[in-house]
Amino acid sequence: MIQYCLFILLSSFMTDTTNSLKIDFGTDKSGQTWRVINDGVMGGLSQAQARLTDNSVLYRGEISLDNNGGFSSLRSPYERFNFSDFETVTIRFKSKGPTFGFTLETSSYFYQPYYKTVLKSEGDDWQTITVKLTDFKQYQLGRPSGERLAASYLSKIIRIGFINHDKVAKPFELEIDYILFE
Repeated sequence: MIQYCLFILLSSFMTDTTNSLKIDFGTDKSGQTWRVINDGVMGGLSQAQARLTDNSVLYRGEISLDNNGGFSSLRSPYERFNFSDFETVTIRFKSKGPTFGFTLETSSYFYQPYYKTVLKSEGDDWQTITVKLTDFKQYQLGRPSGERLAASYLSKIIRIGFINHDKVAKPFELEIDYILFE
């Protein structure tokens, strides 16, 4: 009887009734460990910073094409994400300036393929988009390969993030409320 009660108790803790993962930059302040990575890692001169606000994370800066530059990104720390139980990602954001990409990485080596979906800005208002995870396109060194994210890779994601997508010299701003995997 004690073993049965213990089993029922443990089962209730292990059951995920929501089957979702939410990264909430506003309410939960989930982005405290995220960091900005600019093209300075390759000699570029772009600059950006991110800060948590009361309701979001605000990521802003300016892209420079000088000295072979042209990108800035906001990324989570490396950790193992298993998204194999999820089919979509929903992102609530607003942006000014260029187009941004939302990325899923399976390797810590910059020259290895990664997966991206484009966040199209439609004005200064908040917008919410939902994308199927298997619709993410594969890129390598910023160029599309024509492949899509295979379902077998959903358990191999080690980092997620946002990247300035356009490689155009100008200021930018991206504000993110949450990311929801379902």
